Amino acid sequence: MWCSKMALLSLLPGSFRSLSLSRVVQVQAFHVTHRGRGSRIARRALASSRLGALPVGTPTTAFDDGVSPFQITTPIYYVNDKPHIGHAYTSTACDVIARFMRLAGREVFFLSGTDEHGQKVEQSAAAKNVDPQTFVDTVSVKFRDLLSLMNVSNDKFVRTTQPNHKESVQVSPMLNATYTPYVYTYIYIPLE
Repeated sequence: MWCSKMALLSLLPGSFRSLSLSRVVQVQAFHVTHRGRGSRIARRALASSRLGALPVGTPTTAFDDGVSPFQITTPIYYVNDKPHIGHAYTSTACDVIARFMRLAGREVFFLSGTDEHGQKVEQSAAAKNVDPQTFVDTVSVKFRDLLSLMNVSNDKFVRTTQPNHKESVQVSPMLNATYTPYVYTYIYIPLE
């Protein structure tokens, strides 16, 4: 585990790398001396440890102040087939960023989930001779299991067929009055 963290840290740019390396060394030293304690206790104790406290946050950028709560999401995966290496890759990439931000002391919300609507989902369900909802229920579990197997640290897993999701994406009556279905102003010509 230590080697994999160090390999990932070597990929980060300079200021992020030095901040992360210091934090990883502190966390490792703390866990060696305080085995069995929870991570929340470890983080709290690290802030006042004899190793010295690191500043909370990350370097500022044009789009991030470095201290505000950080939100990240994987793509919301289509469930027309079982997960593949691309799903594992994007989940891992988001997980690395989320864990880095947590190590830097940022509050993180990490979302993942599945998009269970669409013609390809319907076609895949028909090919297996099951109704679409039964099909997406089966395949969505595989996506959730993938995240669990890879120890991805997502905070929430959303399914677009969940009642609370359906409720939250309904267009309000006020928006309905101004809604126009014409989003594109130019003719779309697909590449051949």
